Amino acid sequence: MSDCPHDATEWWELLEENKDSIRSLVIQFHPKSGAPRKDMKITAPGAEAVCEDIRGEIAVGGKPECPLESFDAALQKQDGLTIVRLLNETWFGIPESTECWNLEGFGVLCDLCSEAYCLDPELEGSDIEE
Repeated sequence: MSDCPHDATEWWELLEENKDSIRSLVIQFHPKSGAPRKDMKITAPGAEAVCEDIRGEIAVGGKPECPLESFDAALQKQDGLTIVRLLNETWFGIPESTECWNLEGFGVLCDLCSEAYCLDPELEGSDIEE
């Protein structure tokens, strides 16, 4: 588990320090990545059913994009809205399983998503849209 960031500088530093593991999660789990799903025992079936619906919406919604290319570009430009959207979409792509805590970078991903308000207070509790 990481230390949660307290401001935008710490948020971007946390992402930069963990970019390789976060990139790997985007590749493996973003609903538009096209990667085969990792087989994990679902431990929250109700939440998984809801996430499946959201994954489907993410996969067909918005503009066509390669999530990894978008991630890399947003990281380079420090485009907070785009990167937070991608991280949240990736989080929804991860199976509702206690096994997810064994994924390298998962705790950091959770911290970055939950502390997105560090980039902009208006992001707290809001839906990230394009």
